[in-house]
Amino acid sequence: MLYGASQPLAEIIAGAKSEAEAIRMYIERERPHLLASYDLETLVKMVQGAREAKTDAKHGVEQFSPSDKPPAKRRS
Repeated sequence: MLYGASQPLAEIIAGAKSEAEAIRMYIERERPHLLASYDLETLVKMVQGAREAKTDAKHGVEQFSPSDKPPAKRRS
């Protein structure tokens, strides 16, 4: 969700008094298009639920390296 943020997260959520408030601030400033489809409180609960469900997950970095060659064609 942080991909493409316009500024560092610390600046976006400065002054937040709780995790929920920080999530609200982030969504309102960086992902306002989501509010056209979802209620803000629903989004906050979804983010919190996802964080709680993944508390024991290993941290990882997703990488994408585009290739200059088209994918090989499969034989039929």
